[in-house]
Amino acid sequence: MLMRNARPPLGILVPAGFVFAVVACAATALIFPAGARIPILAAAVAAYALWARHLTAALATAATTWSLATGFLVNTLGELTFTRADLTHLAAFGAAGLIGVLLSSFRHLRPVPYMFAERVPLPVPEQSNRPKEALAKRPQTVGG
Repeated sequence: MLMRNARPPLGILVPAGFVFAVVACAATALIFPAGARIPILAAAVAAYALWARHLTAALATAATTWSLATGFLVNTLGELTFTRADLTHLAAFGAAGLIGVLLSSFRHLRPVPYMFAERVPLPVPEQSNRPKEALAKRPQTVGG
Protein backbone atom coordinates (compact mmCIF):
# COMPACT_ATOMS: atom_id res chain seq x y z
CA MET A 1 0.00 0.00 0.00
CA LEU A 2 1.38 3.38 -1.00
CA MET A 3 1.25 6.32 1.30
CA ARG A 4 -0.01 9.60 -0.08
CA ASN A 5 3.40 11.19 -0.64
CA ALA A 6 5.17 7.93 -1.46
CA ARG A 7 6.50 7.48 -4.93
CA PRO A 8 5.62 4.39 -6.97
CA PRO A 9 8.51 1.97 -7.49
CA LEU A 10 10.76 2.26 -10.52
CA GLY A 11 9.31 -0.96 -11.92
CA ILE A 12 6.00 0.87 -12.29
CA LEU A 13 7.32 4.30 -13.30
CA VAL A 14 9.34 3.16 -16.33
CA PRO A 15 6.50 1.21 -18.01
CA ALA A 16 4.10 4.03 -17.14
CA GLY A 17 6.54 6.43 -18.79
CA PHE A 18 6.58 4.26 -21.91
CA VAL A 19 2.79 4.30 -22.11
CA PHE A 20 2.82 8.05 -21.46
CA ALA A 21 5.33 8.58 -24.30
CA VAL A 22 3.26 6.53 -26.76
CA VAL A 23 0.05 8.39 -25.90
CA ALA A 24 1.80 11.77 -25.94
CA CYS A 25 3.35 11.12 -29.35
CA ALA A 26 0.06 9.89 -30.80
CA ALA A 27 -1.87 12.85 -29.41
CA THR A 28 0.78 15.31 -30.57
CA ALA A 29 0.75 13.83 -34.08
CA LEU A 30 -3.02 14.18 -34.28
CA ILE A 31 -3.39 17.64 -32.75
CA PHE A 32 -0.31 19.79 -33.46
CA PRO A 33 1.47 20.81 -36.67
CA ALA A 34 4.90 19.37 -37.44
CA GLY A 35 6.87 22.40 -36.24
CA ALA A 36 5.34 22.44 -32.76
CA ARG A 37 5.54 18.76 -31.92
CA ILE A 38 9.02 18.57 -30.39
CA PRO A 39 8.53 21.46 -27.88
CA ILE A 40 5.12 20.07 -26.91
CA LEU A 41 6.64 16.63 -26.32
CA ALA A 42 9.48 18.16 -24.29
CA ALA A 43 6.89 19.87 -22.08
CA ALA A 44 5.08 16.54 -21.75
CA VAL A 45 8.31 14.83 -20.64
CA ALA A 46 8.86 17.57 -18.06
CA ALA A 47 5.30 17.10 -16.79
CA TYR A 48 5.80 13.35 -16.45
CA ALA A 49 9.10 13.87 -14.62
CA LEU A 50 7.41 16.36 -12.31
CA TRP A 51 4.81 13.74 -11.47
CA ALA A 52 7.18 10.75 -11.27
CA ARG A 53 9.85 12.48 -9.12
CA HIS A 54 12.44 9.89 -10.19
CA LEU A 55 15.46 10.73 -12.35
CA THR A 56 15.83 7.28 -13.90
CA ALA A 57 12.16 7.13 -14.87
CA ALA A 58 12.31 10.66 -16.27
CA LEU A 59 15.38 9.94 -18.41
CA ALA A 60 13.93 6.61 -19.61
CA THR A 61 10.74 8.42 -20.60
CA ALA A 62 12.79 11.11 -22.34
CA ALA A 63 14.71 8.49 -24.34
CA THR A 64 11.50 6.65 -25.24
CA THR A 65 9.82 9.88 -26.30
CA TRP A 66 12.84 10.82 -28.39
CA SER A 67 12.89 7.46 -30.18
CA LEU A 68 9.16 7.61 -30.92
CA ALA A 69 9.31 11.26 -32.01
CA THR A 70 12.34 10.70 -34.22
CA GLY A 71 11.02 7.48 -35.70
CA PHE A 72 7.40 8.43 -36.30
CA LEU A 73 6.99 12.20 -36.10
CA VAL A 74 10.20 13.49 -37.71
CA ASN A 75 10.96 10.54 -40.00
CA THR A 76 8.55 7.97 -41.32
CA LEU A 77 8.08 4.24 -40.81
CA GLY A 78 9.98 4.12 -37.52
CA GLU A 79 13.42 4.94 -38.95
CA LEU A 80 15.78 6.33 -36.31
CA THR A 81 18.43 8.77 -37.46
CA PHE A 82 21.24 10.46 -35.59
CA THR A 83 21.58 13.82 -37.28
CA ARG A 84 22.51 16.95 -35.39
CA ALA A 85 18.83 17.93 -35.11
CA ASP A 86 17.90 14.51 -33.73
CA LEU A 87 20.62 14.68 -31.09
CA THR A 88 19.45 18.20 -30.20
CA HIS A 89 15.95 16.79 -29.71
CA LEU A 90 17.41 14.06 -27.48
CA ALA A 91 19.22 16.69 -25.41
CA ALA A 92 16.02 18.75 -25.17
CA PHE A 93 14.00 15.77 -23.95
CA GLY A 94 16.71 14.83 -21.42
CA ALA A 95 16.92 18.41 -20.15
CA ALA A 96 13.13 18.57 -19.86
CA GLY A 97 13.15 15.39 -17.78
CA LEU A 98 15.91 16.73 -15.55
CA ILE A 99 14.11 20.05 -15.08
CA GLY A 100 10.91 18.23 -14.18
CA VAL A 101 12.67 16.17 -11.52
CA LEU A 102 14.37 19.25 -10.09
CA LEU A 103 11.08 21.14 -9.96
CA SER A 104 9.44 18.20 -8.25
CA SER A 105 12.09 18.24 -5.54
CA PHE A 106 11.37 21.92 -4.90
CA ARG A 107 7.62 21.33 -4.98
CA HIS A 108 7.81 18.75 -2.19
CA LEU A 109 9.88 20.86 0.16
CA ARG A 110 7.79 21.99 3.06
CA PRO A 111 8.48 25.32 4.76
CA VAL A 112 9.11 25.42 8.46
CA PRO A 113 5.70 26.32 9.94
CA TYR A 114 6.87 29.16 12.17
CA MET A 115 8.71 30.94 9.37
CA PHE A 116 5.56 31.99 7.56
CA ALA A 117 3.16 32.13 10.47
CA GLU A 118 1.28 35.35 10.95
CA ARG A 119 2.48 37.25 13.98
CA VAL A 120 -0.39 37.61 16.41
CA PRO A 121 0.04 39.57 19.63
CA LEU A 122 -0.25 37.54 22.78
CA PRO A 123 -3.45 38.06 24.77
CA VAL A 124 -3.09 40.47 27.66
CA PRO A 125 -4.43 39.18 30.99
CA GLU A 126 -7.48 40.97 32.32
CA GLN A 127 -6.62 43.88 34.55
CA SER A 128 -8.38 44.75 37.73
CA ASN A 129 -10.03 48.11 38.26
CA ARG A 130 -8.31 48.46 41.62
CA PRO A 131 -4.97 50.23 41.79
CA LYS A 132 -1.81 48.17 42.31
CA GLU A 133 -1.26 49.64 45.78
CA ALA A 134 -4.59 48.30 46.98
CA LEU A 135 -3.68 44.83 45.75
CA ALA A 136 -0.30 45.01 47.47
CA LYS A 137 -1.77 46.07 50.84
CA ARG A 138 -4.32 43.29 51.13
CA PRO A 139 -4.53 41.75 54.55
CA GLN A 140 -2.72 38.49 54.86
CA THR A 141 -4.64 35.52 56.17
CA VAL A 142 -2.89 33.64 58.92
CA GLY A 143 -3.19 29.93 59.37
CA GLY A 144 -5.31 29.42 56.58
